[in-house]
Amino acid sequence: MIARQTRRTGAAISTRFLMRSGPAMGPRLRGWEIDVHLELHDICGVVVHNRGVRTRYSGITPFPEIMVRLKASRFTLAASMPLAFVGTASALVTTVSAQQSVRAEPTVQVTGAVSQSLTLKASDLAAMPRASVRTESNGIVTTYEGVWVAEVLKKAGAPLGNALRGAALSTYVIAVASDGYQVVFSLGELDPDMSGGQFLLADHANGQALFGETGAFRLVVPTDKRGARSVRMLSSLQVVTVRK
Repeated sequence: MIARQTRRTGAAISTRFLMRSGPAMGPRLRGWEIDVHLELHDICGVVVHNRGVRTRYSGITPFPEIMVRLKASRFTLAASMPLAFVGTASALVTTVSAQQSVRAEPTVQVTGAVSQSLTLKASDLAAMPRASVRTESNGIVTTYEGVWVAEVLKKAGAPLGNALRGAALSTYVIAVASDGYQVVFSLGELDPDMSGGQFLLADHANGQALFGETGAFRLVVPTDKRGARSVRMLSSLQVVTVRK
């Protein structure tokens, strides 16, 4: 390694270093200087960029959310580069991984007109009764796993079941995403005993924990004809009662 520079921008951590390839890279690449960027993003695996060619290798790193961008004016074989090359930067990768570990664990909150506010982590949802739904979009079938929204609201003490009558029927829930996107549901439609609808607070898709642009949590509405109410990056459920 020749030089290294690390900086933090908001929640992202980016590290840049200049590294000279060694004998392990073979005679064709020996002595070349490679400009490498590692950035913490909401993706999993290694992504190699070179002259507009993008190749992703999923599940090969011992820690998530690492993007490796390899840029070199003469490095024409980046897309087929031996992944052992990443190992030569192990000291730097360990540093970035340690910085990642201090990031706050994602949570989803339940607040408002409930008997107790909740802040739930993935481990909390894993301990609750689990459910799954299937969605299809553009021919792609996805199986989401998580907890029914009604179960989460019930845990917070929202009026559901036999308690959902009278003034409680004017209660609604605002699903809020971390980027400010919001969707409103009536409490009645979220209660399966009243509407028979399916509303899932998902934390897994096809057996894998949610990540990336989807966020750690997603409110999935499989029966909707359009996906606009399936809130990605779900951060809170705010319960509001209009009539007191």
